Amino acid sequence: MSAPALEAELRALLQDLLYAIAMGDVAALEELFCEDGTLLFAFGQPSGLIAGRAAVLERFRRMFTELAARHGAPPYTRFKIEEFTVQPLDARHAAAYATLSVDGRIGRRTVLCRKDGDQRRILHLHASNIGPPRTGDVG
Repeated sequence: MSAPALEAELRALLQDLLYAIAMGDVAALEELFCEDGTLLFAFGQPSGLIAGRAAVLERFRRMFTELAARHGAPPYTRFKIEEFTVQPLDARHAAAYATLSVDGRIGRRTVLCRKDGDQRRILHLHASNIGPPRTGDVG
């Protein structure tokens, strides 16, 4: 796969992930993660490594319940990709690194992907948010 095609594929995967999170769409997230996928949020509870798609989806369900209690209906958050780069790792694996604006805060996402058949899925997602909201920025 060419570098531009890989970048486009991983950017689309990241955008699908961000949209599913913003909309609280667990079914979409289920399609995006590998069965043995992992998640590491540097925020929220629990904040450690979450292993397996079922556990990852349960973590998102809890997060969406909390967001719904605070914000009502989706979208729960707004993301804007500020920086994006891709690193092919081997024939089946690649990594995407992104800096995001997350409701005015800076966030970083590292997404390790694996190609299974004709679909690329998330093998690992690492998410961290840093800094206070920027004045006037809504993401």
